[in-house]
Amino acid sequence: MSTIKEIIKEYLEKNGYDGLCSDSECACSTDNLMPCDEPGIYCEAGYKGACTCGEQHDFHIYGDKADALAADEERAAAEKAR
Repeated sequence: MSTIKEIIKEYLEKNGYDGLCSDSECACSTDNLMPCDEPGIYCEAGYKGACTCGEQHDFHIYGDKADALAADEERAAAEKAR
């Protein structure tokens, strides 16, 4: 029998998502899914993009793919300007 974590990971991967995010600024990728060991009821599927919040996270998970792509472009432009 599959665990909730396994079911969610399979769903995310089959549907092109990169992880989970929530309004509480929590995010996890499919590579390290649910390190909290308890999926929140507000977690939603999302797409990995660059961190643009200034806190030097490795990534963010965005609920909208366009937001993830925009974050990647913003980071690339900032790095090019250096």
